[in-house]
This record gives sequence, C-alpha cells and structure tokens, in this order.
Amino acid sequence: MTQPPVPSEKIAETSEKSCQDLAFTLLQDCITTQLSQVDTLDAKANAAQVAASTLVGAALVLQAVLLAGNIALAHRLIQVAALLPLLVAYAFVMYYASKGYGISDYTRVPTPATLLQNLEMTEGEMKRALMNAMGEAFNINEQKIQEKVHTIARANQALKIETGILIAVLLVQTILPYFLG
Repeated sequence: MTQPPVPSEKIAETSEKSCQDLAFTLLQDCITTQLSQVDTLDAKANAAQVAASTLVGAALVLQAVLLAGNIALAHRLIQVAALLPLLVAYAFVMYYASKGYGISDYTRVPTPATLLQNLEMTEGEMKRALMNAMGEAFNINEQKIQEKVHTIARANQALKIETGILIAVLLVQTILPYFLG
C-alpha cells in the first residue's frame, strides 16, 4: 500500500508554518537574551560603584594611618590636595555607573492588550504581526543596551583612573614627607 502523494500546496503551507515557528522561537530567544544582558550590565555597573567606594574608603583609612603623626600645615595641604583628584575621579565613576545602572523602559512584546485586541487573527497572522513587533522591539532595546554599554565602559575607565590616582596619592603621601622633613 502506497500513500497518496501530498499536494505541493500542503507541503509549501507546512514548510511556511515551520519556518514561521522557527523565526518566532528565535526572536523570543533573542529578546530573552537581550533582557538577560541588561541584568549582566546592571551587575557590572553595581560592581563599579562598589569598587569605587571601596577605593575611596581605603584611601581615607590609609591616609589617616600614614599621616596620623604629621600635623604640620604643609602635610595637611598635601593631604587635601592629594585627595581632590581622587574624589573627582570617584564622582565620575559614580555618575557614569549610576547612569548605566539607571532604570530604562525596555520594550516587551507581546503586551496582553495587543493580544486581546487581535483575537480574530489566525495563528499565522498573529505570529507574523508579533514577529514584526518583536523585531522592532529588539532594535529599540538594542539601542538602549548599547548606550548602557558605553556608559558603563566610561565608569570602568574612570575607575581605572581612580585606582591610578589612589596609587599616586599613596606614593606621594608616603615618600614626599621624607623629602620635606
């Protein structure tokens, strides 16, 4: 017993449906991955804030320990002048990390209201409409994510500068008093 041949229209329809299903699933995965990337970037912004605060705290503690016995005016002026660039770098880290860590309104598809408004659509029509909306949402979200990436990169760059300034400040505060004394 042989099976009757399947009409070519049926094959094309099945192929189109499976292609739509695949595209729909891939778009869903892309958006899920994108939103996961946002969480990762938020964690990096938070890490920059914590590291910057830790560095400033360590600088203040070490400065108090290193200069505890020196009460001369020249030493105090050096202490204040040395901390100023460190605090400026800290302010930049906190500004950019906060900006990168800020809450954004990411586009999510589908919204329940859209689904309810389009109940008369066939499954294929609904998937095509959702795929178009998902593609658009992906592009909008990608722009926001790229802005976040650049902002967090600036925060990390400022954190490196802050670290360098801290090292320079500590070197100046430990070595310079020997030359002045």
